[in-house]
Amino acid sequence: MLTFDEALTRAEHYHGHICSGQVLGIRMIQHGLRLMGLENDNLRDLMVFVESDRCVLDAVYAATGLTMGRRRVKLKPHGKTAMSLVDLNTGLGFRLWVKCPDFPPPDADCKTWWAQYTDDQLFGVSKVHIAIPPEDLPGRPKYEAECDACGASVLDNRHVEQDGRTLCLDCANGPYWTEVTP
Repeated sequence: MLTFDEALTRAEHYHGHICSGQVLGIRMIQHGLRLMGLENDNLRDLMVFVESDRCVLDAVYAATGLTMGRRRVKLKPHGKTAMSLVDLNTGLGFRLWVKCPDFPPPDADCKTWWAQYTDDQLFGVSKVHIAIPPEDLPGRPKYEAECDACGASVLDNRHVEQDGRTLCLDCANGPYWTEVTP
């Protein structure tokens, strides 16, 4: 496992700056790895569920090298500075969240500010089980469907059956985008 300072340097290069989310995210993921006994670099069977699409998500990548594209990191946009780590072999999981109510003043050095707290002061921890459907596991897609309306290929059971038709989510619920014509 990278040292905290090594991971923070990687985070600064990747994320663009040091902030509380980077410091807390690195400390949180490293604390979780220690709890799971995964302090070495063998994270092959680890999945991390991050509950915010903010800085903490980048910290997970900087500290572990795990990515969403490799299906080792999942986003659960609950708006919390929290994450759950799961060992796919054993099912062992821990959820960690920030419980410390103080945040640094705007002009404070984040690394120094957060260093005054121990991991036990900063983070709540609970042992968890997360049921992970096969289509969410790392590896090749387990299922592929074709949308009857637009013809798009839909991977990993991310389609719906509606009135006897197989539809992508955009055709079933309306797209998140609006097409612009020239």
